[in-house]
Amino acid sequence: MLEDTQPAALDEAEGYMMMAGLLSHLLCGERSIDPTAAGTMMAMDLARRDWSPGMLRLASLDTSFFPRWVEPGGVIRAVHQQAAEATGLPVGIKSAVGDTGFWVDIATRMAAIGTSSRPPVATFTAPVMAQAASVFIVL
Repeated sequence: MLEDTQPAALDEAEGYMMMAGLLSHLLCGERSIDPTAAGTMMAMDLARRDWSPGMLRLASLDTSFFPRWVEPGGVIRAVHQQAAEATGLPVGIKSAVGDTGFWVDIATRMAAIGTSSRPPVATFTAPVMAQAASVFIVL
């Protein structure tokens, strides 16, 4: 266990983030995680859609170490000024999180009802084991 081999690492860590959560943190200033990504790390009770108290106890962690839950399709927060300047994205657009299948379904439905004339959606994905956790910026 990490606490046995590198005990200072957990003491110095502010918290845990997966790639999509890191990206949302950089864009919006908020740490987040969705159940799709969290389910791959073995610390989640899938039936409750929450952290597993037993698994966290084994790792000597509590829920404050982890970011807030955002369900697929849920808005995280708006892009802040510093991220807008660094990326060219407009300040205030919203960042949302979801697994890739969720967003493919949304795009398919939008195409079916002729919404292609609407502004584009910029997609950032990062592989997470066999799934892809994604942060989407709706322009």
